[in-house]
Formats: sequence, C-alpha cells, structure tokens
Amino acid sequence: MEIVCFLILALALGSVEVNCRSQSPSCWDSGLKFSFPIDVCYGVGVCRCDNFTADCSSNPDSLTFIPDLNRSYKYLNFSNNNVTSISDVSFFVNVSRDVEIIDLHSNGLTNIAEGVFHGLDNLTTLLLGGSNQFGYKAMPALLSVPSLMSVRMRCLNLGPIPQYTFQDGAFDNMHRLWKVILDNNLIQTISETTFSEKIRSSLKKVSLGGNPYQCDCNILWFQKWMRTNPVIFQDYHFRGYNCHNDYTVSIEDFVLNPQACILGSGAATLTIGIACFLIIFLVLLIVFFRFRWHVRLWLYEVCRGRRRRSRVSRGCKYDVFVSYAEEDAVWVQEELLPVLEGEWGLTLCVHHRDFRPGKHIVDNISDCVSDSERVILVFSPHFARSEWCQFELKYCQSFVMERDDVMVLVALQETQSRDMTGAMLAVLRTTTYIEWDDEQDARQSFWGRLHVALDDPEEIQVV
Repeated sequence: MEIVCFLILALALGSVEVNCRSQSPSCWDSGLKFSFPIDVCYGVGVCRCDNFTADCSSNPDSLTFIPDLNRSYKYLNFSNNNVTSISDVSFFVNVSRDVEIIDLHSNGLTNIAEGVFHGLDNLTTLLLGGSNQFGYKAMPALLSVPSLMSVRMRCLNLGPIPQYTFQDGAFDNMHRLWKVILDNNLIQTISETTFSEKIRSSLKKVSLGGNPYQCDCNILWFQKWMRTNPVIFQDYHFRGYNCHNDYTVSIEDFVLNPQACILGSGAATLTIGIACFLIIFLVLLIVFFRFRWHVRLWLYEVCRGRRRRSRVSRGCKYDVFVSYAEEDAVWVQEELLPVLEGEWGLTLCVHHRDFRPGKHIVDNISDCVSDSERVILVFSPHFARSEWCQFELKYCQSFVMERDDVMVLVALQETQSRDMTGAMLAVLRTTTYIEWDDEQDARQSFWGRLHVALDDPEEIQVV
C-alpha cells in the first residue's frame, strides 16, 4: 500500500491550485489520491501520520498553527482549519524540510505574506483552493518559491492581470515551472511581458481557456504564441478561447492586420503630440500678443541694456520728451511747441523732428527718452490706438520711474475707459493729469498747471 501511495504521490507532484471558490470537480481537482493515515502523531486525533503524510486537517477550533511533528514527511495536509491569514513568515518553521506538497485549501485564507515559504526548497505543490478568498495578491508569495513546477489558478473570477503583479520576467525565478493554468477566470487581456521568452520556451502545458478575451491589437501576440505552439496549447481548440466582443469568433480565427495596429498606435501618438503642441503654441501666441509690448521692451532691454543716469549729473540733451499720436501732431506743433520752446525756453524732443532718419524706431525712442529730463504723454483716442505710443508709454513707465523723473499726463481729448489700454488705465489711476480745453480760462489754467508740473518756477524762465 505504501508503494502504491508513493507512486501516486510522485505522479502528482508539481501542481499549484489557488483560491478555487467553486467546489465543482472542474475547479477543485488536486489530482492527489491518498488514504488518510491512522497513526496519531500530535494530540488526540489532531494530526495523523505515516511515512509520507502528515494529516492535520479539519481542526478549525483547535489548530491555528503547524505543530512540530518531529518526523520527516513529504505531504502536509493542513486544510479545513480556518486559518484566515498567514502573515507571520515563521508560520511554516515546524514543517519538515523534505515536504513537497502542502495542502491549505478551505481555510478561508485572505492573505499569504511574501516569504512564508522560504527554506522549503523541495516544495513543488501548493493546494490553496476551496473557500480561500485571495487572488493576485497571493502571487508574490508563490513567485518567491523557485522550486514550484506548476501554477494553477482556476475558477477564481480573476479580472485582467495587473502589471504590478506580473512584471517583466516575473516567473523567471521559477526555473522548474512547466505548467500554467489560468482558465475559467475573467481575464480579458494578457500582456506579452507576463511571460518572458525564457519561460515560454520552458512551458510544457498552458491552459488559459474560458476567459472573456478582448480581441484587438493586444491579443495578436497571444494568438501567434498559440498557433506556433499547438502542443503547449493542446486543448485550446475546445476550451473556449473566444473573443468576448464577438462570441462567434475564436482567437485562432480572429483576423486583424498587424500593420493597422502599428499605424493606429503611431497615429494616435502623433495626433496627441500634435494636439499638445498646437495647444501650447496657441496659448503662447495669445500670451505674447496680450503682452507684446512688455515682451518687446524686455527683449530690447536685454539686448541693449538700460541706461541709468542720475537726474542731476547726466546733462540731458532735451528738457522734455513728448509722446503723442501722429493724428495729434497739429496740436503739438501749433499749441505745445510755441509755448514750451518759444515762451519758456525749453528744448523739446518730438519724433517728427528729432528722431534720426535711418535709425531703428526703438533705438530712437530709447535714446531720446534717455536724453530727456522729463516726459509729457499726450493721451487721446488716437494715442490709445497707436502701437508705437503704447510702446513709448510702457518704456517711459519703466525708465522714468527708475530715474525718479517727472512724467506729466496731458488729456488732449476725452477717451472712454473701454478704449484705453491697461497701461493707460494704470497710469491714470496713479498719476494726476492735466486736461486741455479750447476755452480761454481753461487754456490759462492748463499752461499754469503744466508749468508747475514740469519744474519749480524759478528753474523755468517764462518769456
């Protein structure tokens, strides 16, 4: 009898069954046929032993640990003991080092810590089915057993295999692995990286039928593996390798041009890249247009550098720089110049007369503002619409404020707030301005206020 049991044991070594929730024969089939030993080796009926087997099963209320039986055995039956968690790595410390099969089925296990099987170098078979409730989270513990020869995960309702569970070459450490059974689950896609080339070349038996596979570009590698290894997939013609998205089509008959997958993936990547580029470009374009004068001024200052001089010692060429729109040139020539230059003896810089021909307009603005003691800004609707006037305004704001100079605002015509730029509104909120009016009394008030604003009375000799 012992010889017969030993032969059956030798044939059965090497199967792993994980978390089989169904008790049907197709799901719970360990392949092991043993007669229970009758010699008591621990407690009163708790464990029974013979030369090959230690049976400590069916003690749910009295046995929560594996006792030291002080003997050698190859098969440990520890099923039906209600051990719901194996989180202590020393749980199997009393197990014989010669053990080849451990049966833990129907314990209601929800957790197996990684490393609990360390030191069991002869272990080839684990039976973890029945009422156990773990799935992929038990895989790190199984993958750390290099002596395992077979992995069986049947009827687990497992979904798509998480990449963090089966990383590239995850099974490579199991150098004796020859059988993988993952049939009758809910797996839709199996990544090509799940099984490395090394493991694929060593497998002798693969059963992955009965899963609701999603037939698309990701299934083509699996289809090729099945077609080129019919001996390994010896049962794939009748074990339900069908497309879940089309039950009438099997994976073997599924047709999809591989070039379409390559083009589809490349086109999607290219489309996303172009879309992101266009969005970024559009945002930058809007920002640049909104702050174009700030950008232009900043670029000019970076390339040319700022000229900082003290008001007292710099010896400017002009007393006043006048910033105005071309449409307001008549007022500047007929009203402003005769009084400030003709009567007050000041030297004004106006662009239509004093800008050097052939010189870049930005350089002319920079040089003239730098060579002027003060600045007069002639605000009007035309000024608000002129891009060069806006540039002069922004440049004067930055340059004049740093020099602590005087910037005088003249409101030549009423300008609605909605027509003003942000820079104009900012200046008007922080600087008192002088309004021009054609009435005689208003004109006298204007010239008096402008005279005071430009400098102390004794510094300007009124002619």
